[in-house]
Amino acid sequence: MRKNVWFIGLLAIAAIGFACVSTSPIPATKMSESVMAPPQLPASLPPPPIGNGVERNKVYRVIFDVPQYLVGPGDVLEIVLRRRSEEEAHTVVVRPNGTISVSFLDDLKVLGLTTSQIDALITQELDRFVKNPRVDVLVKGYTSKKVSLFGEINILETGVSGPGNYPLTGKTTLIDLLVTAGGAKTTADLKRVKLIREGESYMLNLYKAMFEGNIQHNIILDAGDVVIVPELSTIADKVIVLGEVGTPGIHPFKQQIDVASAVGLAGGYGLDAAEESTLVIRKDITNPNTPRVFRVDLKKLFKKGDLAQNIALQSGDIVYVPRSFIADAAYFASRITPILDVLTYPGVYRNLYTTGGGLRIDTGFPKTREGAPSTIFTIPVTRGQTGGTGQ
Repeated sequence: MRKNVWFIGLLAIAAIGFACVSTSPIPATKMSESVMAPPQLPASLPPPPIGNGVERNKVYRVIFDVPQYLVGPGDVLEIVLRRRSEEEAHTVVVRPNGTISVSFLDDLKVLGLTTSQIDALITQELDRFVKNPRVDVLVKGYTSKKVSLFGEINILETGVSGPGNYPLTGKTTLIDLLVTAGGAKTTADLKRVKLIREGESYMLNLYKAMFEGNIQHNIILDAGDVVIVPELSTIADKVIVLGEVGTPGIHPFKQQIDVASAVGLAGGYGLDAAEESTLVIRKDITNPNTPRVFRVDLKKLFKKGDLAQNIALQSGDIVYVPRSFIADAAYFASRITPILDVLTYPGVYRNLYTTGGGLRIDTGFPKTREGAPSTIFTIPVTRGQTGGTGQ
């Protein structure tokens, strides 16, 4: 039965749609630093703050291989005291200081205890006054530990669903939470689910959890966690290739992509290309005004087979193949940042860069030349809109 429930949960999440698995993040230098050689792709993602092998967090602890809830302030307990044929039922609320009173027992400290531990505590106290007491304890109301869920979550006609605060009742994974909350919308980007815990942010890919068995991405939730399920970006699974290429523009991809593949999608580079000065520019979500820059030598890649130059790309990256050597890559990146802004955050930046019938970003390089594409990249945009694609 347990396996069936888990399988149903996976189907519920998977039913919202399928998407390709995003590539792992690549370490990068910031604009303020010197542009470095293409970095190596890390072997794995940094581990989440708590892995699935944890024996305890603020919500539960494992006793005899069974996860048990840890009682906290505000939780409602039902305590049944039995002696011979007599039975007393008490409903108590855990006080802010973590204590309860039941029957003639006062100020019992239950903060952080499981129901079995509270049972043993009450039994021990009663044993001083009552012969062979029997006690049953269960949690009737879970209020002390909550997780906040925001973003693209379905609101169902019945039951509690949609974005909001949800009580944690024990060992709960991210997929458990989404199923309980009504599942993700078809517009949800499950490759970039954000977890905020104690001031730190983590990016989780639920497709890795479901289809690759990577349990690090199906993290066990803890009290106070914030989960944000973002909307699919208008640049999701797309790269922008500009400059001395056959077809500059936005190019979608369905599987992992690298620089060589992206240039191939754009029709290859031209005879006038300064291929040794190719740049990969990436928006830094933690510092939107400072993109990250990689320098790639396509000459070494294509003519010498130097695979170290063929770095993996992320959705939304810009690949620029210049006509001449770019000495100041940081300055160039600052000129091309508006493209990243509009494509990455269309609802926020669209009106800032809209003029007339389209968006024109001047990269600071020659605008026209014989036999080569323009370095002005134009994206048609509808004036006054605040969301959706501008293509």
